[in-house]
Amino acid sequence: MNEDAKRSVRLIEEAIQNLRATLNEQLARLEEELKSSSGDVHTKVGERKSLARSLALDQKLTDIWEEVKYYPTWYNRDDWLKHRQCEIDDPQGDTREKEIDVSFLLNGHRYKFTYRDDGGTAGFDYFHHTQLSLRDATDRVLIEINISIDCDETGSVLKPFDVSAFVVGDWIQDFLACYERLQANKKERNIRQKYDSEKVTDLKNRFNIK
Repeated sequence: MNEDAKRSVRLIEEAIQNLRATLNEQLARLEEELKSSSGDVHTKVGERKSLARSLALDQKLTDIWEEVKYYPTWYNRDDWLKHRQCEIDDPQGDTREKEIDVSFLLNGHRYKFTYRDDGGTAGFDYFHHTQLSLRDATDRVLIEINISIDCDETGSVLKPFDVSAFVVGDWIQDFLACYERLQANKKERNIRQKYDSEKVTDLKNRFNIK
C-alpha cells in the first residue's frame, strides 16, 4: 500500500473514531436524561428484585403453590383438614385454557394464585417456561414469578428464575409466616409417620426388640 493509500485509511479510521466518540457522548447524555425523567426506574426495579431474592419469595411462593394447587379439590372432603399442610382457608379453584387459579383466605385476607403454562419453546435448546402470579382481593398483582420446568427421575421440577413484578407490602409477612408453618407441618407429619404405632410394632418384630 502506497503512502497516499495509507494516509486515506488513517483519515477514515480517525473519522470513524471521532464519529463513534460523538455518538457515545450523545447516547450517554440521552440515557442520563431518560434515567432522570423515569425516576431511575431500572435501578429501583433491580433493588426490588434483589429484595425479593433475598427473602427467597420466588422459591417459597412456588413451594406454597405446589402445595395449595390441590386444595380446591380436597376442600369438599370430610378429611380436608387432616390433609391440609398449608394453613389457608376456603380454597376455590378455576381452570381456563393454559391457566389455573386458586383463591383462598390467609390471615383473613383474600389472595389468588394464577399459574400460566404456555408450553415449551422449541429450538436448539428446548425451554419450558411458566409463570406464577399472586394477586390480592382487588386483583392487583403483588408478585409475578417466571419459572422453568425441568424434568428428572422424580418428575417435573419448578425452578423460578426471575421476578417480573413485585409490590412491597404487608402481604409478604403473611406468606413468609405461611411458608414457615408449611415446613413445620411437613416435618410434624414426617415425625408422626416415622413413629406410627403399626410401623413401630413392625420394626420391633423385624429386629426382635422388646
